[in-house]
Amino acid sequence: MDLLLKQFGSLSSAEVVWLEDLYSFTQKHLLPVARNAGAELPVALLSLVQELVNQNTASKEGGSVLPISYRFISVSELIHVQNKPCCSHLMWSTKDFKEWAKKGENLVPDHKALSRANLILVGCLTGYSEDQLQQVYNGSLNIRDGSGTIFCEVLNPELEWLDALMLFPGWIFIPQRPDYFGRKVGGYLEITERPLPIVTSLNASIPPEPGIVSALDSNNAYWLLMHKNKWHGLRIAVFGTLSHLCPVLKIQDKTFFYFRLQGPLAESSSTVPVVVTECGKLCWHYFLQVGEGYLITALRMCFLKTTGQRLFCVTPESRFWPLDSAPQISEISWKLVTHSSKERIPELKEEQETTIEELPESQSLLKENCKQTCQRKKISKVISYKGVITRVLNSTAGLFELDREVGLCLAYQQLVNGGHGLRPGAKIELHHVHFLYCHTEGFPSAMLSCCLHSTIKVAEFSSLESEFQPFTHDKNLYIHALVKGELGLPEYLWLCRTITSLSDRFCPKYVKPVQMASSWNGVAGRFLRASLIIKEANHIHSRDIYREMLGYPHHCPLQEYNTFTPSWQVPTIADLKTLIESQGWQSLCLISLPPRAKLQHLTSSELNINLSWSVYTSSSQNLKIPVVLVGVLKSTYRSSCLQLVDQTGELDCVIIQKSLKGGDTTALKETSWSGCLLMIKEFTLVMERFLKTNFPSWKQLEDPKFVQEKKSRVYAVFCIDDACILSHSTAMSKHFALTMSSKIESKSSPASEQSNDYIKFSKEKEMFCSKENNVKVSGKRKAKSLRQSIDNDEHEYLNSKKRLISYDWEDRLVQQDTSQVKEQRNVGASSETETTRWGPKSSKRCEENFLECHNVELSSSGSCKSLLLYVSGKTGLGWRNIHTDIVTRKARLRRCFSVNAWQVTLPRVWTRNPQNTVETEEAEELAEKTKWKPVDLQFIGVTSHWFPFIQPGIFYRLVAPNKSDDSAFTQFYSSGLFDQVLHKSKCPVIIPVKKDWHVYCLSHLYLLHQGEVDVEDELCSVAETLLDRSISCLVSFACVITERISLEKENKPLSASLIQDTKQGVLSEECLKIRLTVRDMKLSSQTLHIYMDFSQICYIPGLVPGAHICFYRLERKISRFNTVYCCYGTLSSLTIMGYHFLGNDGIDHYNATSALVHLGDWASGLQSWRQGRVLCHVTCVLSLELKWMCSLCSSIFKEGHCTRENPVCNSENGVFSSEAKIVVEDGTGEAQVLFSDDIISELLHLSASEWDGLQKLIRVRGHVKYVNLGRNAEHWVTEEREDPLLHFLSALCSSSHVCRALILTCKMTPWCKSTEQRMKLANPKRFCRGDREYLTKIPSPLLLDCENLQEADGLALQELQKDHLASSYQRTSIANHR
Repeated sequence: MDLLLKQFGSLSSAEVVWLEDLYSFTQKHLLPVARNAGAELPVALLSLVQELVNQNTASKEGGSVLPISYRFISVSELIHVQNKPCCSHLMWSTKDFKEWAKKGENLVPDHKALSRANLILVGCLTGYSEDQLQQVYNGSLNIRDGSGTIFCEVLNPELEWLDALMLFPGWIFIPQRPDYFGRKVGGYLEITERPLPIVTSLNASIPPEPGIVSALDSNNAYWLLMHKNKWHGLRIAVFGTLSHLCPVLKIQDKTFFYFRLQGPLAESSSTVPVVVTECGKLCWHYFLQVGEGYLITALRMCFLKTTGQRLFCVTPESRFWPLDSAPQISEISWKLVTHSSKERIPELKEEQETTIEELPESQSLLKENCKQTCQRKKISKVISYKGVITRVLNSTAGLFELDREVGLCLAYQQLVNGGHGLRPGAKIELHHVHFLYCHTEGFPSAMLSCCLHSTIKVAEFSSLESEFQPFTHDKNLYIHALVKGELGLPEYLWLCRTITSLSDRFCPKYVKPVQMASSWNGVAGRFLRASLIIKEANHIHSRDIYREMLGYPHHCPLQEYNTFTPSWQVPTIADLKTLIESQGWQSLCLISLPPRAKLQHLTSSELNINLSWSVYTSSSQNLKIPVVLVGVLKSTYRSSCLQLVDQTGELDCVIIQKSLKGGDTTALKETSWSGCLLMIKEFTLVMERFLKTNFPSWKQLEDPKFVQEKKSRVYAVFCIDDACILSHSTAMSKHFALTMSSKIESKSSPASEQSNDYIKFSKEKEMFCSKENNVKVSGKRKAKSLRQSIDNDEHEYLNSKKRLISYDWEDRLVQQDTSQVKEQRNVGASSETETTRWGPKSSKRCEENFLECHNVELSSSGSCKSLLLYVSGKTGLGWRNIHTDIVTRKARLRRCFSVNAWQVTLPRVWTRNPQNTVETEEAEELAEKTKWKPVDLQFIGVTSHWFPFIQPGIFYRLVAPNKSDDSAFTQFYSSGLFDQVLHKSKCPVIIPVKKDWHVYCLSHLYLLHQGEVDVEDELCSVAETLLDRSISCLVSFACVITERISLEKENKPLSASLIQDTKQGVLSEECLKIRLTVRDMKLSSQTLHIYMDFSQICYIPGLVPGAHICFYRLERKISRFNTVYCCYGTLSSLTIMGYHFLGNDGIDHYNATSALVHLGDWASGLQSWRQGRVLCHVTCVLSLELKWMCSLCSSIFKEGHCTRENPVCNSENGVFSSEAKIVVEDGTGEAQVLFSDDIISELLHLSASEWDGLQKLIRVRGHVKYVNLGRNAEHWVTEEREDPLLHFLSALCSSSHVCRALILTCKMTPWCKSTEQRMKLANPKRFCRGDREYLTKIPSPLLLDCENLQEADGLALQELQKDHLASSYQRTSIANHR
């Protein structure tokens, strides 16, 4: 300190303090790393600092001024205290700094310049870092002082700087943000100015420079490697120009890099490969510059064991010099080397030939769904490029943007230093980089990609305050997928775009960012694993890093210039809905919606009703670009179905699942699916289109001005078994944990130990905590046998519950649990009392780690109460005017539904939420002995979101949190006489469900109390429903929808309170009235009409043709024509069991071939078919009416005008209508058949031109009717036919062209009476037979409606013969039903 003060005269107190800080800094932080510097170190440092500062500071009288505005900072303080990026320029003035900052801001205007800090940094530049007092050589440069080390990046360093105490006049400090796992990693330094040495190199082991070095040039060295049989391992020196510098690689804890030397005129094939594996030489990578000449000594020759590639390897004695400063070189020939001895050339030393084993190749993966439609067109160009980083596209994926127009991909090259210096604003140089042209959304079209043969160098550091985002290969999801999938650059860019899209859609609202792309087991990793399959281990296209770095000609994954078109995409929910809506409206053809045969004969009201509703369906694979559906499954009270949601929107879903009993499908029942993030590949998108039109006739269907309003509802239909779980909900994780725990406990502990309410969960927790406390495992042989038995049970479980398994989550859980089975049995005896609640005593950290591992939320709410229920039925979700104690607002219409259930056990208290925990054996025995009680659960308002999950015939657990008393489920219990009356009358107890209660599905089946539990909703068939027409009652049956028709709407507006809760944009469907035509599941000819009114019930999506439905509690009614139909009432409900989509129009194309029916059997009532085929002969035509009607008012339309006068109709659109009634007989009976519209032309055997000509004649007259008045035994009796047209029709109807054999497909008309009614209403008729007169009652004839007509030719008769067996089977089935 005295030496410092002697150099100055009078000093101020601030200057004295500054000198004291300098002295203490050197003593504390510099002398420990520069022990041979001596006491003159502070003086040398002070003089050097003064010299640099005075270059831009005016001198004062009496000597130079001390830089008291600057202070010295240690490495440790810089890392732990400085949290923001900063820079220090000791030699710069304020003007110089502003120009430097402004220059950087002009390059990248989106970022601000770095802030300047007056700090002085001094330290030793080393080629290693310190980790736990050990030197770690990883190929990076570090600055070290007495407080610690820090990584640094230096531009154009010199070898003399290594291990020298340096003053760094200009530098930039970049703090590093925490990684995905929350670990704080120290920052690094960017050295912007040439450092100045204070003390020369401290490494005393450096040998003196030799005078003359005998060395080979690169050509001779190359030939020496080629003649591998001519030499025995030697150490030689080689000089040449550095042509390639490969990056530093770290694979399996081995760090190394390659470079190549060549002569000034040598060809690329004559380059000499050199590998650096010595720890102390890895820092050479910073000092070697491409294009510079070097001399390297003490190289040994070796070869790669697998490929046989020969190369030179750096030894611990090796040194290198630039050619311009190297010792004198004595050039020798390779022939001289092979014949020389150690005495002639002392530098050559013999040693045994060594080998370098290649690293094992990782197992390759093949993309299943990334279809590469690339054709090899040409080889990608290899270029050199200089540019400025303007944007970081994806730091984790190694994607950057250069000069705002070129992309840079570093994923194919490993950066050991994490990409230090690669910040926006930095200028970089790229050598031997591949240029490719890719079309990927979100990335530049022109892409530069670095392989292992490329070199990247920072030419100038950034002056901007841009955050450093490290790029590492360790636990990197993108790199893992790149290596496993062997992806090309277009495929890799598409993968990055997909993962980024997933993060934007679900983070942070539904998925934590750390869970998305942090590892291969994250959400994005599971998504990728569902898209990849394993290739063969010896796949010939596996990436070979040694061939990529050393091979000639060059070969790497970026060599081929490829194009890529993905076979599927992952759009957002909003984009997917927009896509299907666009395709649905584009595919809409109004002419195809009404029945084609009746299109030209429909009036305006009939036409508009047929246009009011239609459906468009498209599977995920039939879209223009096949898509994969990803979303979080949730239920909401605003919809009657489940929804898949992301941060862009929500999509309604109709979900089914495969039945465990057989191949049929059922409705989704498991409540633990709610909250899971799912990926579905196979699904069907359904778009229901609602139109409000005012078309006057079919001729104006192509005019869009008559479309007044159009709405749509889009939803997805899929099977839950086809879904992959990307992120588990809490209940699903609990389900996995408890299921696997129960498997282990059944093997490790007797049944007597399973006596507590929460034993399974606590046992598993104890095993986890014992692992945290490092309990050692003993008995490997027993553990191995136990592991095999558990694996067998697990295999059976995975086969039965395959839809609930997602990747290897359960495998890891089993590994954790099975390793602790031995300890669990040993500890169980000593801690039996403690285990019955929460396992052995352990730290709070172990408990939290356990719950975090199982994704179970820590609950601080205390105890809760549950009720075990068996659901026997439920009502539909509708609008009710309900007022209860839990609804404090005024009474109004609210969404609600009720559930009829049986209380299996008494209310039970739990210490924590049991969720879907399986009941213990004692609880099961108690449930079997307890008398079940009926209950009625009321789900009102917000609680109605449970509607899609609750299905009849399933056990559920109702949990009320924070309830330990008996008042949770007894709000409507009464004491005294009223309670006794309710109990004796078996009236259900009404329990209104609160919004904080939860419902959990239990897969365990309990024994039903036969005779006590009434199955209210016993399913029957449509055929059985049609049989009994005597009374009206509530029926339940399973069926298939074949047709859906919208009925005329009543102009009754919704109430204000109802509209407030109605989903916006879909008001047109809330007042909709529809008629569903359903058929029997087995007997396709048995059909039934169901009428539904959505004015008081919530709209139900999924009611489209082809849907398999179970209807419950429908009101069966009898029409005045004795026809059975059903109405969907307030007590009714339905469950969608599955779909049968075979066509894009959504129609269920089942086998609609009707059975062959005899008229005699049909008329006598022996057969109850509503539809059938009849082989008959036309006896006569009773009537034929042809007319033109007004399309608006249905009046007679004559000569192009409507004939209605009061009020006057000005319509100019008419439709042609025709009706006919004929008599047919088939030898067993007789019937009257009605024909309409175009079928009449086939009946009259008229061609299309003849039929059009007849319509033109009728258009002039407006209306013509032919009536056959009867016949006697001798001739026909008809009305007068003075009109030629009537005469023509009479002749035509009585001709053999009409009276012929036909095959008719008929159905009974709605007003056709039954056989009993026709016999009661039969009129007496008198007729004579010879001399006798008879009087008898003749019932009215069977009245049928013809739907199809077919000529009875030979081919048709053969088809009838084939269908005879099928019709006989159907008649037998009906007889059995009766």
